[in-house]
Amino acid sequence: MKIRCLLIAALALASTNAVAGQYRTCEIWSGKKNTCSMPYDGQAVILDQGLYKTCEIWAGKKNTCSMPYDGQAVILDQGLYKICEIWAGKKNTCSMPYDGQTVIFDRKIDSSSSRKHCCQ
Repeated sequence: MKIRCLLIAALALASTNAVAGQYRTCEIWSGKKNTCSMPYDGQAVILDQGLYKTCEIWAGKKNTCSMPYDGQAVILDQGLYKICEIWAGKKNTCSMPYDGQTVIFDRKIDSSSSRKHCCQ
C-alpha cells in the first residue's frame, strides 16, 4: 500500500508542476543565462509552434507572430544560447556560445500546487 501511495504521489508531483515564465531581456555569459530584467515589451525572434518567428511581446507574454523567420538570432541550442542561422523558421547552423543581451523565455517552475499530501 505504501509503494502504491508513493507512486501516486510521484505522478501527482510530475503532472501538477506548472511551467510559467515570461520573455525578458537577459545577460548571457558563455552561452548561459546570468541575470534578467523586467518583462519584455517589443519584437523578438522566438520559437512558436515549432518554427522561429518574429513575435510581438507585451509585458513578457507572446501576443502575435509573423511568418517564419529568416536570418540570425540568438536561440537555445544544445543547452547553450548561440547565434544561429534560421532559414524558413528552422535552425540551420550555430556559432560558439553567445555573450551579451538577448530576449529569452525565462522559465519559473511553480510546484506550489503539488504540495498535497498522500496517504496520511
